[in-house]
Amino acid sequence: MKILFSIPIHENMDVVINIVDNIKKFVKDPIIIFHANPIFKDFDASRFDIYSNVYVNSNRFEFTKYHSLLPILMTNYYETSHLEYDYHCFFYSNEMFIKPGIEDYIAGKQCVFENVFSPTASDRHREMFAACDIPDYFQGQPFINNHIEGTLYSKQLIDKIFAFVSQHLMALLTSKTSIEETVIPTLAYMYTSPDERIDAYNHFQDWDREVSLNQLEFLLTPGQPCFIGHTANERSGTTDTIFTIKPVHRTLNSQLRQMINQL
Repeated sequence: MKILFSIPIHENMDVVINIVDNIKKFVKDPIIIFHANPIFKDFDASRFDIYSNVYVNSNRFEFTKYHSLLPILMTNYYETSHLEYDYHCFFYSNEMFIKPGIEDYIAGKQCVFENVFSPTASDRHREMFAACDIPDYFQGQPFINNHIEGTLYSKQLIDKIFAFVSQHLMALLTSKTSIEETVIPTLAYMYTSPDERIDAYNHFQDWDREVSLNQLEFLLTPGQPCFIGHTANERSGTTDTIFTIKPVHRTLNSQLRQMINQL
């Protein structure tokens, strides 16, 4: 199995190299595609020369915090369209793997994502509805706003999702919101059946506060009940299915990053 990791980056080349080392340590034969924000002045693609299957997007789109990552994620996808892989993973630069086994977890499924539904439409849902050139395409679908970091989609599924966006939702590419967190999980839900989805999100995030060393130690303890995804969503799972955590500060001085590097 090959997993492709799509990663936007904007700072600290040493940390970017650490991301490569971390993924290659815990994932079997991964492919990595980076998109470097133009503000990343010390970005140095030559430092990837010692690695296999690490690519750099030839485009460099500006990205502003909380604005849409959708055009960046899509251009990463198109830049790697000539490559063969089985699953597409969205991965962020303050995220790290803490254990192996993601291949066995996703095997035989179409996607894994944070399956959290909202009772009412958000502004991002209304933006998505208005952008779609097929009337009532999303009629009757549940309202989903989920973070996508750490989530995986089969190659067939991500092909279908991005094909629909490029054909029917092009207005979303100029969104000033995190629209990818609405459109990608919504389409993934629409295009899969319940038995094709893994609803137990394989990622732990403590919002903007760096995960503590005590939390890391707990997450590495097998079989422990814990919250999964964003802690505020209060969705229960177990530590056995937590493979990545966020945030890990983007500095090599982070004690958390140093501890993970020793695993």
